[in-house]
Amino acid sequence: FSNYPGWLTTLRIFVVIPLLFWAIFLNPNKKRSFPLALILAGATGNIIDNLTRGHVVDMFFFIFYGYPYPVFNVADIAIFLGVSWLMIQSLQGKRKARA
Repeated sequence: FSNYPGWLTTLRIFVVIPLLFWAIFLNPNKKRSFPLALILAGATGNIIDNLTRGHVVDMFFFIFYGYPYPVFNVADIAIFLGVSWLMIQSLQGKRKARA
């Protein structure tokens, strides 16, 4: 999608708005509120970067032993932590259901 930045920004907005509405009004499990907030904050930060600068600004770049590692930013960290948190909660819920 890098050749279609306008479409990508529009897609991001159309994903974030329903997720925000669901997280605020329809979320049945309040334990998911903070991870969802992390995901929404990261996604919103990426949208704002894309709208104001035309691309997402990356902040960190590491080279270890001559190999470059992925470049990422704080918004990406928030999204990753939120998704990871939701996955852990989901796995814990399945384990409790089996017991």
